[in-house]
Amino acid sequence: MWIVFALSASLINAFYFLCMQNIKINAHIFMVYRGLIVTVILLPILIFYPVKYSPTFYLMSVLQGCIVAYTDYLAFKANQTYGSETVSSILPLSVILVFILWCFINPSTVLTYLENPLKTLCIIASLLGVIIALIKYQKTPLTKKAFIHLTPVLFLSALISILNKLIMSYSGDNPLLCACWRVFILSVIIAFIHFNMYKAKHLPFKALIDAKTLIKGSIFVLLILVLILKSLAMLYTQNPAYVSCITYLAPVWIMLLSYQFNILTFKKNHWQISKKYELLLIASIIVLVVLTH
Repeated sequence: MWIVFALSASLINAFYFLCMQNIKINAHIFMVYRGLIVTVILLPILIFYPVKYSPTFYLMSVLQGCIVAYTDYLAFKANQTYGSETVSSILPLSVILVFILWCFINPSTVLTYLENPLKTLCIIASLLGVIIALIKYQKTPLTKKAFIHLTPVLFLSALISILNKLIMSYSGDNPLLCACWRVFILSVIIAFIHFNMYKAKHLPFKALIDAKTLIKGSIFVLLILVLILKSLAMLYTQNPAYVSCITYLAPVWIMLLSYQFNILTFKKNHWQISKKYELLLIASIIVLVVLTH
């Protein structure tokens, strides 16, 4: 079941990134809206569904919100500096970190892997296959400067995926409600942090209530769907690395959408992709789904 949620999240994420790439606003304003709009949308719904989770659930949700606030800010700045093609080519490397970290945090997973070493090797090979294919899928030069800039993002993204999986373990008999509360807490923290950062820099308050900016902020409806679907996928997967791997397919969907609808997001030579990497990507996804579904 995890694969359905993960694929849906990656497809919607592609639409989100396409919209986000054309938004030219201050990074802090972007992050305030990223938190505030999601909060405003979810609050009227969640007010009718109060919950009582373990204090650990709330602590991890707040911690994740703080990490996401910083990570998304770095990623947004990197998108503006290096382009989304470069950023989306580097980020899949975090899948390796997620896989390793989860094995340390949940030793029972390691025992399961050791019971069937051949299957485990095939799973690892399929993850590496997807990562390599995604990196090669875009003919974007990966500069040392961009990689160094995004190194903290790689580690923090891995930690976010781990926390997502741990938070969803408290879902009980209502996973959707748990996912919504996680996204809500996440968004409140993000809005709070970046609003205060915006004020600390003495930036004009008027820019926060600009009508054009408000209209641009409507893209965060897509983000809500992505976050909820990804949370549900995390709940049903054995290792959060699988979900991270699939959600990073967004650049592939972006290319297909750009080509289909003639959106000039990618240069034409980005479509001159080696067939061997296309086959590697398809084969790796099939193997991963079959062995982990």
